[in-house]
Amino acid sequence: MIKIIGRFRLEEHWKKHPETEQPLKAWFYREQAFSYKDVDKVIENFPKVKICHFQITPSTFLLAKLRTDVEVLKILGVGTLYKAGSDSLSTH
Repeated sequence: MIKIIGRFRLEEHWKKHPETEQPLKAWFYREQAFSYKDVDKVIENFPKVKICHFQITPSTFLLAKLRTDVEVLKILGVGTLYKAGSDSLSTH
């Protein structure tokens, strides 16, 4: 089981964008149960820390830093892409 830190970023985002609460919660619980240790077995020389991009919905994404050797995923930020006249990006 992986430890996810920075969950407050998810909560801040869904307070501002309530429609993202359920998809973000579903992602959190699914990701928390996942094990990344097999990744190290496949790619032995891969750096221990890497940046990951997760698309939660077509317009909601998050960036995280993954440390596979200790199975920690740190959420760096959550963003939502909106089309309101022109493309704009909201990150939190």
